[in-house]
Amino acid sequence: TYLMLHQKEGIQALKENQRFLLADEAGLGKTLQVLRAAPMFLEKRDMLVVTPTSTVENWKEEANKWGFPERKLVVVGYERSEERRV
Repeated sequence: TYLMLHQKEGIQALKENQRFLLADEAGLGKTLQVLRAAPMFLEKRDMLVVTPTSTVENWKEEANKWGFPERKLVVVGYERSEERRV
């Protein structure tokens, strides 16, 4: 799979940190970045992905394609609230 520079940088940052928030704009390949870095994390512990509810099924399908067991890569969704906290 061809990776763009920002995707390579994102994967490297994921590999270098125990906890990481990847919050790129839509369509920039966050799913691919996380799934490319996931094997290193899953050797040691489970991994939690928090994503908008509308993308949960896509995350699960992609994780399944890449061979990640559901019990190791947990994907949960959230609904955006109108309330904004500062």
